[in-house]
Amino acid sequence: MFTLKIITANGNEVIHAAQDPIFHQASNTITFQGYDNLSNSVTLGEGLTSAGGDVAYLMGASGATLATWRYRQPVQCGSSLQPMDC
Repeated sequence: MFTLKIITANGNEVIHAAQDPIFHQASNTITFQGYDNLSNSVTLGEGLTSAGGDVAYLMGASGATLATWRYRQPVQCGSSLQPMDC
């Protein structure tokens, strides 16, 4: 079981127990199973300031950060709409 900690663009903190988390970069969405074994998802938001959007931290049992996921604005690259550098 992992801990998924999300810091929203306006400074709020949301914490989820997460098993099998997957980050879907194209939609800025993280899917996971919660402690109740139900499927859940969280979508990172854009934010309204120059500070950027939401940031998610995936932490292990020891509290160490294993992954950091940030909101990325989708950019048109050829025929694909992906949040990546062109």
